[in-house]
Amino acid sequence: MVLFGTDECLGILKVNEQLRRRFRVRLEPYDWRIKESRQAFRRLLKELDLASKLKYSGLSAADTALLIYQAASGLIGYIMDLVREAIYIAQRDNAPHITHDVLSVAFARGRRLDS
Repeated sequence: MVLFGTDECLGILKVNEQLRRRFRVRLEPYDWRIKESRQAFRRLLKELDLASKLKYSGLSAADTALLIYQAASGLIGYIMDLVREAIYIAQRDNAPHITHDVLSVAFARGRRLDS
């Protein structure tokens, strides 16, 4: 079983011992300041890039990875939403790959959807 939520949701685990025993792993956001975390983040972006049906976009390049990290605050859910939206936009526009402009549009669309 997988449980997703914000830190505020952790309160339920404090008051319910049965749930606390079931959920022991906590995923922290990626942290750009920590080399191992930054490397893992860039590996994730490379895998997402390779898995897309587009030409290789270089999402894991240092400059692009930093932009994605800042846009998503290192949170896996936001990262996935941003990359999915960027892939959708690139495919819709018949672009061969994801560019910084496509990421910018994807980020702006995601922010509107969150509002």
